[in-house]
Amino acid sequence: MRKTWITVVMGLAAPLAMADNWTIHMTVDNQYDVYFGGPTATSLVVGGDTDWTTTETYNVTGAGATDYLYVSTASDHAVAQGFLGEFHNTTQNVTIRTGSGVWEVFPAGKYLQAIDASWPAVWPPSVMPTQIEVDQAIAFATANNLWETPD
Repeated sequence: MRKTWITVVMGLAAPLAMADNWTIHMTVDNQYDVYFGGPTATSLVVGGDTDWTTTETYNVTGAGATDYLYVSTASDHAVAQGFLGEFHNTTQNVTIRTGSGVWEVFPAGKYLQAIDASWPAVWPPSVMPTQIEVDQAIAFATANNLWETPD
């Protein structure tokens, strides 16, 4: 089975703050886009990259205090894939790293035709989903309780 498109989410609820600021250091093999948003859709585009050999830094201001962080990835269908990152909430002085227990994963590639019958059965290599497609996947995963704790 090819994991061709995966969306990961980290819950970032902070009920007392109106908005949070973040410093993010990350890289993904092969490529990714980062968003903040609510439980069913994204609302803020942070950025993305296609070079797994570099680590990118993003400084995000004004993310909603109850927002989730979404990372959408795409594979080249070749060898191993990976996701490394450190996410520092500078408003609350909290740091979360990949590998911690707050992450959930939705393997969207397993549900492509269920999400949207017009999508291909196998996601094309090295093609990132659009923000609208990511939102469709998030809504589908949430409505069907398909978020998983990664191994």
